[in-house]
Amino acid sequence: MSSNRSVILGSHISGTTQAHSPSPGQTLTASLVLRRPSVDGSPPAGTSREEIERSLSASPSDIDAVTNFASNAGLSVIEVSAPRRTIRVEGTVAQLEAAFGTTLFTEDHCLTYSGPLTVPSALDGIIVAVLGLDQRPVARTR
Repeated sequence: MSSNRSVILGSHISGTTQAHSPSPGQTLTASLVLRRPSVDGSPPAGTSREEIERSLSASPSDIDAVTNFASNAGLSVIEVSAPRRTIRVEGTVAQLEAAFGTTLFTEDHCLTYSGPLTVPSALDGIIVAVLGLDQRPVARTR
């Protein structure tokens, strides 16, 4: 990993076997989850739901930093939600691989990757999760 990139903590996947690579031009969407703001204690009595939601929303500077990163990586920003702290992006397999420093492949008909996801060091701690690059089922039927 290059020294100008940081690992997204908790993004490391191991134990996958590369079956085949998806087409580099295939379009995918992913949701980028941004960090929570630091909030001290419980809200004071009488605080409205809207005020609480606003205090827990992603900061405008974090949103700007991540949307700039996405645009510079060639990704399209298709939705921004400050209250949910998510930014949905769309791009090709090749663009997403370059943006997050990984190689995507399919395993048992599901998209996944191996190893950690990385972002530029300037975004260290801002993006806490990338959802949609690992599409393996979480639950199994019994």
